[in-house]
Amino acid sequence: MADSSVRLSNGPTKSANNSHLHSPAIKIPSTRKLASDAPFDDYRLAKYDLPPWGVLNEVFNYYYIYHHPSHQLFPGKSIFIRNLSLVTDSSVIHALIATTCLIVSKMEPSLGLVGDELYWLNKMHKYWDNLNDMGILSCYKLMSKCTSIRFNIKKINDINIKLWETVNNNQYVEIYKQKRFEFQESRNTPTFGTKRQNFEREMTLKIIWSFYINNIILLRFHQGRPYYKLSSILDGFKFDYERDLYSNNILLPMGDDDYISLKLVNNRSNWNQLHEKNHTPSDSTSLILAAKIFEHSLSKLSNEELPAKDLIKADDSAREFRNKVRGLYSKVFVDKKLVVINMSYWFSNIILCMSDILEFNYFIQEIMVFKMCKYDFRSNIDLNEANAVSNARSSNGANEQQNPLISNEISSVERLTDKLQEMSTEQWECLLHIIKAIHEYVNLLKFIPLPEIEKDFSVVVGPTALDDTSTEGLEATKRFRDVISNSEWWDTPELKSTPKQSWAKVPVYVLSFTAGVLSVVYSLVVLTKYLKFHKSPTNELIVEFTELDQKKHIQDIKIDSAEDNIVLEQFNQSSILSQLSTLCEFVKFKLNYSNEEIMTITTQRLNTLNQNLDDILAKRP
Repeated sequence: MADSSVRLSNGPTKSANNSHLHSPAIKIPSTRKLASDAPFDDYRLAKYDLPPWGVLNEVFNYYYIYHHPSHQLFPGKSIFIRNLSLVTDSSVIHALIATTCLIVSKMEPSLGLVGDELYWLNKMHKYWDNLNDMGILSCYKLMSKCTSIRFNIKKINDINIKLWETVNNNQYVEIYKQKRFEFQESRNTPTFGTKRQNFEREMTLKIIWSFYINNIILLRFHQGRPYYKLSSILDGFKFDYERDLYSNNILLPMGDDDYISLKLVNNRSNWNQLHEKNHTPSDSTSLILAAKIFEHSLSKLSNEELPAKDLIKADDSAREFRNKVRGLYSKVFVDKKLVVINMSYWFSNIILCMSDILEFNYFIQEIMVFKMCKYDFRSNIDLNEANAVSNARSSNGANEQQNPLISNEISSVERLTDKLQEMSTEQWECLLHIIKAIHEYVNLLKFIPLPEIEKDFSVVVGPTALDDTSTEGLEATKRFRDVISNSEWWDTPELKSTPKQSWAKVPVYVLSFTAGVLSVVYSLVVLTKYLKFHKSPTNELIVEFTELDQKKHIQDIKIDSAEDNIVLEQFNQSSILSQLSTLCEFVKFKLNYSNEEIMTITTQRLNTLNQNLDDILAKRP
């Protein structure tokens, strides 16, 4: 086998003929029966250790319902399947199953699919030598979406190195430079290539940009404060994205809606447009811009170069971008009782909100009793020293470094009132901004912008496409029918779910973010026992120190907008405990679709934090 990536566990051991199901052995048909709507017959699927088409098609459906809206790695289902070849792409299918098996095994156990990510990744390795460059890129990106990989610093770093080597060795950055395509577009008849070339180009761009956002920037957050550059803390990290080697040169991706059909391959923004005041970024480019803002925040935090005054007065371009994307993530169709969520716009808002929380929290760390996860240099050193031994004796990754999602670091509440009294005006502003940002973050998790319709409305998350997988003629008929009936992708009944069920469709890093936000909200609950906020007749902030029965008038802080009044409404124990309940519920829900090790460790820490909070509150009635 080629040196494809990190070594994984063998998972459940089953014979080759029943390797993909828990049920008794699957018998390979003696004759090759091909259903009229099946692109692959069961005989050929079984040759590559893949489930029968009836099961595999359901797996594809689950992928496009639950993962495609946040992954955006492939175009619509029918286009993706039409471009698959079992000979060269069976590993890609195994990797896709690996990302989806936990959801499928829980939601539809009757399919009998093995719910073990590592098991399917090992099947992927079995056929690795058949892959072409496009397939290798796809497999590495899908692997990094698996929770058993995503939250393991050693494994994700190994995959990052391999993925970047694939991009670099194939010179994709040079090939897809924006200037080359600007020259093509200047011709009277632009040439963008064949359908297959368009498919591979747009997929490559999506994978590269997803790698930049998720595997580099968001992974940097997941390592813990103070959020050092990955190149400074990980052995073997061969590239430094702080230098921004390619991101301002390479083509921007298509918008997510256009990518489903691959019809408008020249309909994309360019870098100059992104800086125009009147330009509204597409969903895919908004995610890139949000990630860049987040990366800038992480760099300022790690370098301790974050002046409070600059933070409170954000620069115009960043503020304009936030205002542009704030209302783009949802559409409410009252007549259909439907809320449509554009996941890329939604995730952009989540990232921007998380950036605010991290920056404002930086200036008031002394009063925050519960701390966010901190990067542990010692554990990384121990990991490197034990690496050879670990690889030799362990096949399930248990001895490798599994990053905790929730911190168990708690400071004492002694002298907390003294610390609060010593706070500057800028620090009080930071605390108010955190309360607003937490309120926004929790509302984003709820999906439905209007609380009064929450129980009656369904949620659809996309864009995605569960279109026909049959012939192009039938697809054309379906598209014509949809145009006549004004049908949109969100009208597909299978996509509808409740707001909480829709949590299964959000990016895996929202679990990391929310685990970090939990520490902040736990601290806010504690602060409600020490502080109360009021507003003077002239709209100035008044802080009441409940332990001393004293009040402090802060004349430089005005409470004169609806957003400011959120602080007065939300900063009480009942409201913040309600927010905490939503966050805990989200974390527990997402853990159900994570690998067992992550679920066990995180649940234990969550229970410990709840007990610690109860103990603190019990001492201050």
